[in-house]
Amino acid sequence: MNAYGRFEAEDYTSQIRRHHAAHSICEWPRYRVCGRHQEWRLDLFLENFDFGKGAASYKVEVASATEGGSLEFRIDRRMAQWIGSCAVEKTGGKTNWKTKTGRVDGAVGLHDLYLRFAGKRILFNVNQFTFQPAK
Repeated sequence: MNAYGRFEAEDYTSQIRRHHAAHSICEWPRYRVCGRHQEWRLDLFLENFDFGKGAASYKVEVASATEGGSLEFRIDRRMAQWIGSCAVEKTGGKTNWKTKTGRVDGAVGLHDLYLRFAGKRILFNVNQFTFQPAK
């Protein structure tokens, strides 16, 4: 999978992996990633993600009606190499999208990609994300 396309979250909900015993997932028709619990983690897993000669940055659209959480980008295993992250704050609604950007470190070649969602109670929604290649 070419890492430099636009990835719509609703296209990948079957690849969500949960890592807490007590949870529920909220799925609105288009806005997919959120959860309920005291504190827990949720991963979106994408196989064979090809970063080629390297990624420089990411852009992700997020929304949160609550306190939000954090989003981490990791490669190869869910607790393995961290390549980027961002804090997601309350945006004023579950569909009030804000764009977050950040630097990517160490993403070169073919890897499995994990988007790791963390926080307390209801997390946040992701609409889409992209990576930009290194120049």
